[in-house]
Amino acid sequence: MNREVSNSMSKENDPHFEIIRPLCKVCKNSEENFKCKKYGTKPKKYGYAEKYDCPYLNLDKTAISYKYIKDKIK
Repeated sequence: MNREVSNSMSKENDPHFEIIRPLCKVCKNSEENFKCKKYGTKPKKYGYAEKYDCPYLNLDKTAISYKYIKDKIK
């Protein structure tokens, strides 16, 4: 039995995605709907993972998403 794999099914052509986690998902100050205990209405740049330098950051290092952002925090 011969099995052929088309180019569209090969692993080399699979799209690669970088996992980007919002900083706010790991911060203990985060509340729902872009609310923050310290910031009030927090800037979306932190919620959309555009920036990682929030002055009110209080990380939850036990959060599942922490491993994705720990290298981005200085």
